[in-house]
Amino acid sequence: RNFVTPDDVKKILIPVCSHRITPRAEAKYENITTEDILTLMLRKIAVPGGDFSA
Repeated sequence: RNFVTPDDVKKILIPVCSHRITPRAEAKYENITTEDILTLMLRKIAVPGGDFSA
């Protein structure tokens, strides 16, 4: 296929972007990992509407 779906992005976000996120000192003290931050982002950011089943 020649398009990307929201599920495609969800599958690769953590392995692809984890090196781009640097947790603040406060997060490190609270044992919040880069993976935790990216997972929270995935939960909070709304997926655009549309039919992605094509």
